[in-house]
This record gives sequence, C-alpha cells and structure tokens, in this order.
Amino acid sequence: MATGRERSRVLEGFRAIGVVTLPQRAVINKLGTENFVTTCVKRGFQVFDCNRLRLLFVSSPATPRSIKALEVYKDLTFAACGPIVHVFKRGKEIAQLKRQQGNVKLLLVVGEILFTYSSDGTIASFDVNTHEEISSYSLVEDGLVASTTQATSWIHPHTYLNKLLIGFDDGSLLLVNVNSKKLVHQFKSLESTVTCLSQSPAVDVVGVGLADGRILLRNIKFDETLMELEQADGSVNDLSFRTDFTSILSSCSPSGAIHIWNLEKQQLVASLPQAHDGAVQTCRFLSGEPLLLTTGADNALKVWIFDQEDGSARLLRCRNGHCEPPSRVRFYSPHTILSAGYDRSFRVFCTIQDQQSRELSQGHVAKKARKLDIKEEKLKLPPVVDFAFSSMRENDWANIITSHHDTNAAYTWRYKANAIGEHVLKPPPMDKNALDADARGEPFLPPDPLAVRGRVPGQIAEVEEKRRKRGGQASHETTLAKSVCISPCGNYGIVGYSCGRIDKYNMQSGKHRGTFWAYPPLGHSSSIFGLAMSGLGDELVSGSFDGTVKVWDFDKRKLLHTFDIGSPVNQLYMNTENSLLAVTSDDLQDDTEEAAAGPAMLPITEQLLPELITFSTVPRPRWQILANLDTIKARNKPLEPPQAPQQAPFFLPTLPGLEPKFVPNEEEREEEESKNSKIIHLSELRPSTKFIKLLRQALHLAPAPPPPALLFTFPPPALLLLIFLYLLRFLLLLFDFILLLFLRFPDSWSLIGSAVSPSTPPSRTVCGTSRSSRLLRSLSPSLDEDGELALFLDMLIGLERLRDLERRMWLKLKVESFPLVPSCSSSPIATHLLAGQTAESSLPRRRLRAHAVNSCT
Repeated sequence: MATGRERSRVLEGFRAIGVVTLPQRAVINKLGTENFVTTCVKRGFQVFDCNRLRLLFVSSPATPRSIKALEVYKDLTFAACGPIVHVFKRGKEIAQLKRQQGNVKLLLVVGEILFTYSSDGTIASFDVNTHEEISSYSLVEDGLVASTTQATSWIHPHTYLNKLLIGFDDGSLLLVNVNSKKLVHQFKSLESTVTCLSQSPAVDVVGVGLADGRILLRNIKFDETLMELEQADGSVNDLSFRTDFTSILSSCSPSGAIHIWNLEKQQLVASLPQAHDGAVQTCRFLSGEPLLLTTGADNALKVWIFDQEDGSARLLRCRNGHCEPPSRVRFYSPHTILSAGYDRSFRVFCTIQDQQSRELSQGHVAKKARKLDIKEEKLKLPPVVDFAFSSMRENDWANIITSHHDTNAAYTWRYKANAIGEHVLKPPPMDKNALDADARGEPFLPPDPLAVRGRVPGQIAEVEEKRRKRGGQASHETTLAKSVCISPCGNYGIVGYSCGRIDKYNMQSGKHRGTFWAYPPLGHSSSIFGLAMSGLGDELVSGSFDGTVKVWDFDKRKLLHTFDIGSPVNQLYMNTENSLLAVTSDDLQDDTEEAAAGPAMLPITEQLLPELITFSTVPRPRWQILANLDTIKARNKPLEPPQAPQQAPFFLPTLPGLEPKFVPNEEEREEEESKNSKIIHLSELRPSTKFIKLLRQALHLAPAPPPPALLFTFPPPALLLLIFLYLLRFLLLLFDFILLLFLRFPDSWSLIGSAVSPSTPPSRTVCGTSRSSRLLRSLSPSLDEDGELALFLDMLIGLERLRDLERRMWLKLKVESFPLVPSCSSSPIATHLLAGQTAESSLPRRRLRAHAVNSCT
C-alpha cells in the first residue's frame, strides 16, 4: 500500500505555482552587466532576473531531499542536498559531486574552486569545471573545533590567498589556510553565535553579525574591533555593504525589519519595520547600484531603491505569493488560478507567465499601515472561507464574490481592475413567519403591531423586541456567511449563512433580491456549506450541515426536491455540463472499534445501491463478481489439463506432374467428379430450339450484380448510374423476350407490322435476300420480305445501339468506380443476326457509321 512519502510512478510534479522563495538565503550572481538571483524552493531552485524579477529557469529534476545550501558560478548552480552536492547548468542537472561523510551545510566558490563544509567538520574542495575533488581537511580531527560545534557562516577575505574566515555557533572565528591545511589565526571569542559574515569594500575589514543583535566591524589583520552597532529587534540575519562609494550598511532582523546604518556617523539612518511579513533571510546590495535585494519567510522577493532624501528606501519591484497555506484554489480560466489564503490575501496566479501573477487590491492598506505603524495584515479582510466567480460580466461589474471568516458580510471583487468591488453584501432583517407561509403556499396575516401585551399607548412593536430589550444584536447581524455562489449569467450572487438562510443579491447594484428560507423540513435548520447553480440558471442547489441537500426554484424561491444525505454536508459542487452533483460529507463517527474487528464479506447486492449513479462503463455483473472471484475460479477450474492440437504436416501433399498442384480435399474432389461425370440429368433432356439455347447463353453471360455490402461504399452519382444500367439491362432482356414471342407467333407480328409500317420503303426490299433474312426465315418462315422483315431488322439495330451504349457506360463505370463489376456483352441473338446484315446487306456504311455515332453519344 502506498504511503504519503512514496513518489508516484504515474504523476510527476510539473512546477510550483506561487512559490518564490523559502526561508533560506538567496545567492546573487553577476554575468556581464546583468544581475541574477537564485532562490531555493524546497527540492529545487528558481533563477530570477534582478532587472524585472522575471523567472528564467526552474531546476529539473527535483532533488531527492530538501536543498540546504546554494552557490553559483557563471551558469553553473551547486545545490547541497544531504551529503551530496548536485550540479546544474541552466536549470538542468548534469553531475553530482563526491559523497561526503556528513551533510553539507555550507558552500562557497572562490575562483574556480568550490568549497564544501559538512556537519562532521570536514572542508572539501572541488574543481568547478571537472567536478573532481581536490583536497579534504577535517577541523575536528586536528582539534581546532569540537565535534558538537557547527559552522554558521564563512567568507573568503579579499587579498587573503587560499584562506577562509569561518564563524561558528559558539562565537569563535577561525582563519584557515585550505591549501596547507593549517590554522592561520584564531580570533577572540565574540560570546555569541556568529550568524553572518560580510566583506566590506575596505581591505582587512569584515562585518560580523551576532545572534544577540550586535554588528561588529573587525579588522582581521590586527584582530581588533573598529565599530560596534546594536540592532534592537533580535539577531542579525544578514549584512551587506553598499559598493557605490557610500558608507552605508544594511542589516535585517527576524521581525521583518530592514535597518540602514551610516558608518561615518555610526548611527541608524532609516528603518523599514514592515519590509516583510516574516523574518528577512537575505539582504544584499547589488554591485555598484543603490539597489537592495531582500528575501523573507513571507515567500517574497523584493528590490528596494535608495532615492529618498532622508536616506531611506522605497519598494521598486516585488514578486511574492502566499505566506501561509491557501484555503481555496480554483481555476478561473485554463491558464489562470484564483487562490485565497490564510494570510488574508486573494491572489491570481498565471501558469504560463509568472509575471502576470498578482494580488487583488483591498484598498490603500499599505499606506494606512505605515501611517498607523501596524502590520498590513491587521487592516486586511479576514481569511476567505469560500468564493465564486463568473466570467460573463467581468467587463461590466464585479464578477467575484467572497465570504470571510467570522463575518456576516460578503464582498465583491472586480477581476479586470484587480481590486475589491464597491458593494458589500449584508443580510437584511427577515420575517420568518412570512417566508415560511410563502414557502408552504399559505396566506400570511401579519400581526397587529398595536395589539401587543404591555404596549404603551402610541408604541409600535419592533422586530425581535425581546433581543433588543436585552441589548443584543438581531439574528441577521449575528449570523455568519459560510458559502457563496454566483449565477451563470453573472447578474446574481447567492450567499448561504450559518442560520440556514440563503439570500440573493444583484451583483451590479448590490441590492437584496430575496431570501430562500422556511421552517424544516421545507428549509435548512443548520449552516449552509455548499451552494451551486444549474447550467441554465433556473435551479439552486444547497447543502447544509443538517445532512440535507435541497433544490430550489431560483426565480420563485420555492423548494422543489430534498435529498437526505444522512451526514453533515461540508462541500458541494455541480458540473453544469451534465448536471451531476458531487457532495462531500462528514459522519462524525469513530469507526476504530469496527475497523479492529476486521473486514467483513458483504453480499454482492449491497456493494452499490441500484439507485446510485456509477461512473463505470463496465456492465454491472462484471464488477459485482469481483467479491466472489476465488469461488468462480475454483468452479471453472478444468477437470483435465489442456491438450496440444495435432500438428499439421510440414510438407503439404502434391499431385505428380510438371505443374505443382496440391492434393484437393474431399469437397473439391466431389465437385470435379460431378463436372466430369457422363451421367445425363433429366433437366438437360428438355426440348429447346436454337433460339432458346442462344437466349440462355445470353442470360448466363449477363453481368452479376455487386454484393449489397459493396453498394454502401459507392458514391451517390455512381449508385444512380448503376441503377439506371440495371433498369436498361432489364428493358433489353424484356425486348429479347418480346422478339422471341413475335418469332414464335407471327400473327401478332403481322398486325404490328401493318400498323407501324403500312407502306414498304424501297430500300427494305433488298434486305429480304440477305443472310440475315434467310436466317430469320429459317427461324420463322411466316415472315414476309416486304415490311415485316425490315421492321424487325430496324428493331434489332435499335436494340444493338442501346446495347452498345450500355456497354460503353459499363466500361466507364468499371474504370472509374467499380473495378469488381464484370463487363457487359451483347446479346448473342443480335450479334449473330447483325453479323450477316453488316457483311451482306446493301445498306450503306454511312448509315451504319451514323448508327455507331448515335450510340456513342
């Protein structure tokens, strides 16, 4: 079973949103004319541009443990993670240094050498280019420090070759030569923990910060104190000297204050008491610039500029996030997140460009805090309990509504203006009896304010008179806003209160538009912890701590449905696309005793209730059998082991001969024997003329229709053409049948011949002596030579013309659309009869050519 400490094999962290820095010192590096700052974010680090505080790099992958120290050399970043130092280049890990015996606490780059200090008192040096260890030196083995003493800060003094100045938690200072591995000098004890060391612009002068608030300027060459300053608000977390030819020193404290000291006057020039909301960890001047960069425990990175007449600084740039855990987080858009935290801030985070992350303004809080000399968080609104938004009206008026801790007011916010709205939504007094009667559909008669027992003449009874007599507040003043919702159109905001009432407000004007309330069971009897609107905005869903979920008509404020959850509802969310409602509840029961008894086998029918909705697409019987899977496996266990199928022969048998042929199976052998058999069937002994045989042959040569499944793949024009061709084929076959009837019954032919052609054209008389006429007379001797034969031949020529047209269309259809459709052939009757006509007839070839052209067109 997976635990919370194990890393997921499926999910991998992408990036941290809203995290700027942790309570750890940042490192400033200068490349060319640009300054860059590297901040630690637990198991990774981030690199910002000091010019605009733009996020440049995020380390990848994450280190296995939290980073305890950082150091930068050009484009390389060294991160100490336990006993291992990871090497990154432009945010990507490229190497790891040799593992140390103890956990690495401090890192320092001097030239092209990286020094590490471990918890066991060992100083190791590495080449920053080859990542190979150069030397190792133990202070504990040489007896310079005790095994329980830990180094807290170290620097490389200017012009001191191969030497490091190390400060310890017992107040001692050591100057060590790391090349010869010898102690150069041990300074006098400072009687307090050394918290930070800083090199001054002057040679041999070093600033020392102590835990008791003292700031010492020591000359390490003569081992004497040049100046001593005292910080009144705690230990000195960091020191920095200004390097633009001014004698200014800055220090920071755990209270979030920054102090500016004038070294020439040896006095405090200015102080920024509320620079950070937490302890300030980094306080460094940029090289050659009047800019001070600070980081604090409030997850903030700030740049201050010294351009004030009194010598103080003002905030120039800032990048921050929540300094306390978030309480509510929701996506406003695919790349924008709204977040409310316990630090009383309401923020917008962008997942693409970190520069677009910002805090929604609550007014001139900073200015008032400076004037009153208090922290900003005391002037901010209480922490947000719940919030809702709608992007439909973000350009018109406030489109975000929030409820806050321990207050009955709901506040509106304008997303486009990044500020709080102008309306504060507070519940008005309500008449419970009137609302309950309206919910039940009964008429309500208000009590006579004059008919009150003990009323003084002329006195009018007030609402909740008893409470007001005791000097207390009315119920609408003591109730608390617990949940909020906003309509999909963005016109109405809904607020749920701890007394069970639900109020509707207009977002544009902030006016009250109605109350959803009734006595139980038509109304809620406890706090409202969930509100949701349907996609059409016609229904309101509310969840209460009384264990019920109710559906209301939004316009009429009438109850429609009630669902009994059985346990207090603490959250509620509706998917507007499919109208599915998700409800979380807390049964407030201790199941320790039942869990100790062990799991029980539940019946299959009680795993899921049939009226509940399941999101599984698997059929119900398939997952219901999982409870009895072992029983089913035992029941379906085979009685005998499976047997391997009989293997086929490696060589298939073939028949003897020059051409290789496989031996046919029994079915194929029976078919061949039936074809080659000399047995005459009775159906073949039926009498038939030559004309009938030719007609049967023509019917067998007709193209077979394509299979029905193939018709659905044809394009519509080709399908219409196919239907036309089959109709034409049917008409031609019908004409062949009519000709057969005319040939067998000459009386009907003579009638049609006399009706169609009463006079014989002179060109038809020659046709009677042709080969076709002699063949026709042999088939039907009753045809005369004058008009009937000529009419019959004209019909044959017309039918052949249609067949030629049909043939050409079949060929075109075969080439373009239907490669599987066989070609069409002419009727053997017309082919045989017209063969003699075209060879021996006296009809001019010009007329036959015209017939061919007409058939083509």
